[in-house]
Amino acid sequence: MSARRATTAAGLGLLVAVVTGPAGADSTVAAAPAVGTASSGVTLLELSLGGHTVRVGDLVLDSDTTGSGPTATVTVTPVDVDGTPYERQSGPSLDVPSLDSRAFAPSALSALASAKSPVVVASSSTADGASSRASTTSLGSVSLLGIPVALDGDVSLSAVVDGAGAAGEKVLTIRNVALPSIADLLAALGLDLTKLPVATLTTLTERLGLVTSTVSTAKEALETALAPLKAELDAALAAASKAATALVAAQKELATAEGTLASAGTALTDATKALGLPALPALRRSANALLVPASSVLPPVAPSIVAVPVPAPVPVPSVTPVPLPSSLDLPAPLPTVSVAPLPTLLPSVLPLPSLPPALDDATALLNATYSTAYATYTSALAAVNAATVTVNDLTKLQSTLTGTINGLLSQVQARVDALVAAVTGVLDATPLVSLDSITVRTRSAVRSAAPGGQQSEVVGGEVSGLRVLGGDVLANTLGSSRVDLSDLTGTPLAKLTSALNAATGTLSSVLSTVPTLPTLSVPAPTVGLLTKSTAMSVSNGFGQATNLVRALSLTLPAVTIPAAVQLPGAGSLPAFTSLPGLVRAQAVGDLVSTPVTLSLATLSDTVAFKPAVAGQQTTAPTTPTTSAPGASTRGTSAPATTTPGTTTPGTTTPGTTTPDTSAPRTGTPGTTTPKTVPTASGTPQLPRTGLGLGLPALAALMLGGAYALRRRLA
Repeated sequence: MSARRATTAAGLGLLVAVVTGPAGADSTVAAAPAVGTASSGVTLLELSLGGHTVRVGDLVLDSDTTGSGPTATVTVTPVDVDGTPYERQSGPSLDVPSLDSRAFAPSALSALASAKSPVVVASSSTADGASSRASTTSLGSVSLLGIPVALDGDVSLSAVVDGAGAAGEKVLTIRNVALPSIADLLAALGLDLTKLPVATLTTLTERLGLVTSTVSTAKEALETALAPLKAELDAALAAASKAATALVAAQKELATAEGTLASAGTALTDATKALGLPALPALRRSANALLVPASSVLPPVAPSIVAVPVPAPVPVPSVTPVPLPSSLDLPAPLPTVSVAPLPTLLPSVLPLPSLPPALDDATALLNATYSTAYATYTSALAAVNAATVTVNDLTKLQSTLTGTINGLLSQVQARVDALVAAVTGVLDATPLVSLDSITVRTRSAVRSAAPGGQQSEVVGGEVSGLRVLGGDVLANTLGSSRVDLSDLTGTPLAKLTSALNAATGTLSSVLSTVPTLPTLSVPAPTVGLLTKSTAMSVSNGFGQATNLVRALSLTLPAVTIPAAVQLPGAGSLPAFTSLPGLVRAQAVGDLVSTPVTLSLATLSDTVAFKPAVAGQQTTAPTTPTTSAPGASTRGTSAPATTTPGTTTPGTTTPGTTTPDTSAPRTGTPGTTTPKTVPTASGTPQLPRTGLGLGLPALAALMLGGAYALRRRLA
């Protein structure tokens, strides 16, 4: 081989070595895979009262790829009381039948709240990341304070983490749901609506727009029957009110006179004892100028006075009619109290002391003190007797007027009972809140750790037939009984909230301003529809998103119920005995409840995701290897290499591809946008273009050309 040929072969061999590179010179740092967590949950009902919390129908899906291996778990808790779960089940897949909480929860809690949980079917998988899915075909049923509440509807939810992101989604549908009526809820707290004045009941139905033909007919019948009795009844009520006021004043005067008599009796007793002291015989001796034998004892000048206790008068109920915004200003029938007349004080006549005509100064002073005390006592005794007569007379008058009033009322009592039954029947049949249907779709998702790569929102749904105390608030405020949830923002939502407050405010204003029941207080309940909170953030390389939505909520503030309108045994109702301290008795006999909060269908999602980090190519320092001059390369080729996420037509070996672990791609199908890919070190690099495979191909072509040239030169 000539020198020129050797030089040509050596140069080509060096070119091949440089272009193709030495074996093992390229190495790729392992890519950090995408990881994340997703938790999706629903609580069908949550009740808080008296410092206790009851949760019904808890369903939680958890998917996680941040550990050593992916995990997916489903947890179902039929009932949880104050943080104690009952019959909780957890696993990768569940098929949970309907459970009745009364079979395993403490019996004391069943009177407070019980539930039949829905049938739950759930499954999970870790084949490609971690995913969990669950669904129900019903929402079960609950009993609140002994009041049954049917829940018709279904829910489906999922929690998924894969290489593209993490997401929690759910769809909830509730149909034909009605919370307890205000009458039922107030009865559960001890209020007897039938004991309220009939004018208050009719005013309530009128202002809420609940007057039915039955109520109107009963009201007209009562007004017709009452018309000929109205003047006489009004006069009797006015006289009873005047007599009641006078009786209160007379009772106060009697109490004052009794106190004065007690003080006068004590003073007279002390003066009597003073005249009976041992010095009295010496006084007698001085007065008669004779010594009286020591055995001679004068009789007491006056008996020892002890005030006779006066029986306390039995209070007689007072009647203070106040004009009501109705023609039916009827009082409730007055209780008839038989009060025995109070006895007057007539003790025996007190004898005056028999003393000598001539007294020394000391004896004269004692005698004067006794005489004054005697006169004061006699005057106080007369005042007590006079006040007693007045109280007896007014008590008798009050009893007479009570009989007159009750006699007049008895003539229309049947009409009153019919009207009260009609009104309470309407209130019993009117739920505080009811819904024809509501559908809510929520989603929380994270696809990147960059700002804007998180989503947390209500993505769809609608509500129809929302009624509060019988009024269709959607139709009245927005003009339609069916509204898309996307439209419930801004001004429409503000109008709806105002309508909800107006309805519950009417209830409060009527029941909290009863003239004859000044301590009755029923604050306005608070109704919340689709209250929600969302949050999105980036922390520690993870994009994060949370979502909390309550489909419906109800809060009853503390209610004060006077003794006059309490149900019999109100303090012993199951709700109160199950929760000691829920109701406290006031000095006047009032019952005061603690607030009650009810949440229906609480939906929650919490997701976090860290995208994959692409591998970084590095070159190890090695010594290039060249072929010996004249060596043949026919039939040999360099080992094919592939880069994760790229393919070259005709060079891919079946079954040897590497999964793409890069960050989730976005864009329009059919188009590509060059972009930098973050590495484990955080330094971006240009995307691969296929040049790494093109250079070996070019080297092979050049090597073939050199071989042909060599043959020609030979």
